[in-house]
Amino acid sequence: MRYWVRIDREVRGPYTPEELTAQGVEDSTLVCPENRRRNRRENWLPLRKLKEPPRFFVRVGSRVRGPMSAADLGRLGGFCGDTLVCPERRNYRNRWNWAPARTFAGLRAAAAPPAVPAAAQAAASAHRFWDEVKARWRQPPVLPLILGAAAVIAAVLLWMKFSYLPIVRQTYLRVHASMDLAALAVLQERHHRQTGAYADDLATLVAAGGDPRLPADIAPDLDLETLFVRGTSSYFVLEANALDEKRTLIRHVGWTPAAPVVSTPTAARKTP
Repeated sequence: MRYWVRIDREVRGPYTPEELTAQGVEDSTLVCPENRRRNRRENWLPLRKLKEPPRFFVRVGSRVRGPMSAADLGRLGGFCGDTLVCPERRNYRNRWNWAPARTFAGLRAAAAPPAVPAAAQAAASAHRFWDEVKARWRQPPVLPLILGAAAVIAAVLLWMKFSYLPIVRQTYLRVHASMDLAALAVLQERHHRQTGAYADDLATLVAAGGDPRLPADIAPDLDLETLFVRGTSSYFVLEANALDEKRTLIRHVGWTPAAPVVSTPTAARKTP
């Protein structure tokens, strides 16, 4: 560290402490550290202040004590590297002048914790180890929870693949088989309106619908080998097995409602 020196109202330097001593500068001469602003009066101190050990204000709770030397701070109860201190030459009322003790080279030794015997260190390490073990046992078991959740998800997926989805597929086939027979029933009604009778085979229904792709459209849902088409002038029957595992029989019956009977009133009898 080098210092500016004020001699005969003239600022000179900066000089090292050895150079100041060689030039015979008196202890009352004002000097300013090189890294401080020279135009501030509080940065100029007598040279004897540099030779004395630095002193600091210390904040203990809500109170400010000091100024105290490094040795006195080390004997202060609860003093550590995080304790806030302020150099004596600064204004302790300004909160920006306070800093942790570990930031000052002269206070690092005083703020360092005292040496602990090896036996005490081993005992403290054992206590910390058991405290960590107890803390981990008190914490929720994250890994078992993750494994349990993964097992539940796997079980749900297996149930959906081997139980739920097959049921849905079988239901889907039966519903579509019923819809295919309902479409054939619509063709029966169309054929009855055109000819006055219901069709007696699939080919006639295909001709009535005008779509030759009809058998290929219903083949994925209905077993065409078991398809039974019966029709008369007054009713029809459609039967077929769905292509599910149980080969469920689907049946559709339709008929022409009878014409309502209209009664004619009899002529009133004349009395003699």
